[in-house]
Amino acid sequence: MATAMSFATLGVETSDAGVASATVNASQQIGGSLGTALLSTIAATSVSSSIAGLRPTPALLAHATVRGYTTAFAWAAAIFAVGAVVSGLLYARHAPRVKAAWGTGARALGPMEDDSPRR
Repeated sequence: MATAMSFATLGVETSDAGVASATVNASQQIGGSLGTALLSTIAATSVSSSIAGLRPTPALLAHATVRGYTTAFAWAAAIFAVGAVVSGLLYARHAPRVKAAWGTGARALGPMEDDSPRR
């Protein structure tokens, strides 16, 4: 998850990093909610079509429930496969160019260092 978040905000200006991160987070939350609703609807539709017009017995309900979950999992796998293919096609084949935060030749300071001149 951290890699996906880093890749999603890569190349964003420092002043826009918070907005970019919030947008990615909101997109993940909304996508998860819509995905759960969609797969639940698919499972429920499969269950109801399995028992339509039949006398509901415990065995029939159990069979229909398993069929509903199986149908939803198959759809989830198909959606995942399509997402993997699209991600593979969109993924950059080379290292992206990112501007240095401190300019050329700057070095990161250690935890107990400062950049004052040494005596």
